[in-house]
Amino acid sequence: MRSKLTILARLACTALMMIGWASVAQAAIVDSGSAGFDELNGFYSGTKSFTIYTNDDPANPVPGGPGELTYLYTITNDALSFIAIVGFNIDAPIGSVVSAGYVDDADLSTPPPSATINNNDGVVRWDWLDPNLIDPGETADTLYIISTYTPGTINDTIYSIEGNFALDLESTCVGPLDPPVQACLLDIAKEGCVVQPPSPPGDACEGKVTCFEFQYTGLGCDASSNLQDPKKTLCIGDAALTSPVDIFVNGKKHRRHKKKGWWRNGKSKHKKKRKSRKTFASFQDVLIGDVNEVCASHGGKKNLGSTTKIKIKDANGGYKQVLELDKFHTSCSQPLGPGMQFGSILITSVTSTKGGTVVLEEDPPEGMCVTEIDQTEPPHCIGKVTSLTLRYEGGDCSGTMNSQGATKQGCSDFSAAGTYPVRVIVSDGAAAPPSTSVYTDVSPISIGDLVTIDASAAGHIDLKSVTGWWIKDFGDNTLRSDGFFHSSCSQPLNLGDQFGPLQVYSITSTGGGTVSLEHEVEYTYTVTNPNATDATNVSVDDDKLGNITSGQTIAAGATTVYTASALISMETTNIATVNGDVNGQMCQPTTSSATITVVEPPPTGTICTSKIAAMRLLYTGPDILGAHVVIKPKTFPLDPVIYDLDLIGGTTELSMPVENGFSVDATQHGVTDLGSKVKIYINGVREGIHTSCSVPFETGKAAPLNMPKGAPSPNWMVVDFTQKN
Repeated sequence: MRSKLTILARLACTALMMIGWASVAQAAIVDSGSAGFDELNGFYSGTKSFTIYTNDDPANPVPGGPGELTYLYTITNDALSFIAIVGFNIDAPIGSVVSAGYVDDADLSTPPPSATINNNDGVVRWDWLDPNLIDPGETADTLYIISTYTPGTINDTIYSIEGNFALDLESTCVGPLDPPVQACLLDIAKEGCVVQPPSPPGDACEGKVTCFEFQYTGLGCDASSNLQDPKKTLCIGDAALTSPVDIFVNGKKHRRHKKKGWWRNGKSKHKKKRKSRKTFASFQDVLIGDVNEVCASHGGKKNLGSTTKIKIKDANGGYKQVLELDKFHTSCSQPLGPGMQFGSILITSVTSTKGGTVVLEEDPPEGMCVTEIDQTEPPHCIGKVTSLTLRYEGGDCSGTMNSQGATKQGCSDFSAAGTYPVRVIVSDGAAAPPSTSVYTDVSPISIGDLVTIDASAAGHIDLKSVTGWWIKDFGDNTLRSDGFFHSSCSQPLNLGDQFGPLQVYSITSTGGGTVSLEHEVEYTYTVTNPNATDATNVSVDDDKLGNITSGQTIAAGATTVYTASALISMETTNIATVNGDVNGQMCQPTTSSATITVVEPPPTGTICTSKIAAMRLLYTGPDILGAHVVIKPKTFPLDPVIYDLDLIGGTTELSMPVENGFSVDATQHGVTDLGSKVKIYINGVREGIHTSCSVPFETGKAAPLNMPKGAPSPNWMVVDFTQKN
């Protein structure tokens, strides 16, 4: 039986002291040491040594590549001993073996010459097929290891050499242990963008329409969205995204006389009346997104008349049949303004004789991220309400809190408030359906749920002046409470107003756009895997919103975007954290934050609640010396107030003692108010100020223009005012 000697090299401090390694400090050598060993029965003795070289050390017998170390293990036989090495074991993650008789972490499949490999539980063993004899006094280079692994600490590794003796002797040796630290990094970038509600179309028509511009969208009749009476509009067919198209714009048919025939037998034919339609414009090869202008002057007219008809035909069709026919009102008796859509026709600007040219507001540039929430000060209801969202707060009529008149609202309780869920019914009047038309009937509704009321659901273009509501038990349909409130803007209707258990959450009105107690914010989480291998088990968590995604795999070098949304009412900072694994190694968590700020509105001045009786104005326009100013209110246009003075921007206030210190005072002219508008002429140039209070009239703010209705005047600021008693 062949005997074996096992020399174990475990790097422990105690073992190091017991064996007595002698550390040798050399210039480019990372570390070295040796220890003698004696067989207890005196059969042999020798020295085991190790040396660790850098790859650029000239003394390195087998240099590796950049960043690699060479570990050299040797056995020296004493002069009177005999050792035959038959195997080499090392208990360390040293990598792989190559054919030059040494270990290299590049190729695990190739053993040293004349050797077999056994890798078991992290212990790699090389068995020499022929014993390596070490003659007395000779030194054998037992093994080379070339590795990027760093040297193990003194208690980390073991290596043993098996010889031809049956005794074991333990020893220690430094060996490669720690693998190079692989970068396990996942990048995350978080962004929060406030979702901007679309600007609602408003009425920009005053007087007579002379021109309008439109964009061809190809979206068909289903895209119609405007403030005109449905009886005044028409859409037939569907352009169905056809492009290019030919578009023909005609006015209303007018009667005209035309001679028929010649004089015959002393008699003449009478003039015959016939209807004809005026063509204002025709456009060929119109593409989706193209904008074209239509003017009355193109057809030799001063204005477009009461009705405009637009025909859309396929430009490529052999027989150009009408794809879509759109008709809408173009006298200012019906609202007309930028943003209104009639089938595939989107109005982008309107020019009228008294309102001038009003252009569609441009949306924020694509990709622009808005991180600020603009809080809108009251009044929140301006013009007409087209939609309203209520939040169910629970409770009963005791929760009512608003500024509407006592006769303009009502609330009655019929049973205990109970617990949610409930059924919520809202209609276009105080009487219960079917006496009124239902806007919405939804259930089950729990506390905090939102109920949206859209005028179009009851066939209206805006909410009726009174909106009724009924709260019923979801289980047995028992009526708990009901009530009504004023839903035209002649009564205050503001965010946060409470009518029994219902709170005003958002309002969309023709003059005020969409305002809400909370604003939608869309968050994006951009996660990048910069590693050379796939990242697995990737998860993204938000400290406010919770887990966004988990269990994801992101390919090497790839980027993936995840999204989430939330309703925000105050300044909020969200912190996102990404975790994941690369090559089985857990990555260090990486974070990114996004902050949404809130812009507080300026201090609120005094806001009108009824028609304006008197007003004092401050001039804010460019300086005009020797100006002639004429003020003509609607209620007494023949008794104007006249000023001749220098207008200095930001300094000149218009006031007269005979007007009670105001610019104009209706009571001094025998009437109770100024009417719906006041015309102010500066050297003959007119500007209209809206004074009915259907749009905000507020101290410290620019006076509201009559057209575009509610827009700020560039020339006049309200200093003070009184209202109709």
